[in-house]
Amino acid sequence: MDQYQCIRVPGTKMLLFARRDFLERFVFQDDNASAHRARHVMDFLEDEIVQHMDWTAMSPYLNPIENLWSETSRGLNNMDNPPTNVAELTQVGLDIWRDIPDQKLSTLILSMPRHLRAVFNARGDHTKF
Repeated sequence: MDQYQCIRVPGTKMLLFARRDFLERFVFQDDNASAHRARHVMDFLEDEIVQHMDWTAMSPYLNPIENLWSETSRGLNNMDNPPTNVAELTQVGLDIWRDIPDQKLSTLILSMPRHLRAVFNARGDHTKF
């Protein structure tokens, strides 16, 4: 994912969902990948007045996006006719992401306090998540 896709996904799905369900009471979190920290992305978040959480890189226990990547992988693996080129793969990936139900997103967001408690109780060590 490049910096432009890092703007397109939040701009078309995440922000609409978050603003609808949480009004302005949400904080954006990413996994600290270089594309997420690109000046273009940071400017977009600032222009959209999105509160952005500082986050350590490589923290999968606390990153619900990992569950969505798994959802994407399952969708690809379950296809009868998988994509045969990059353009098809891109389109299929976007379709899978677009079709993830809002309820799934809500469940992931609402699970975060449990994840945080588990990591805190494990003193940063492995958890069941």
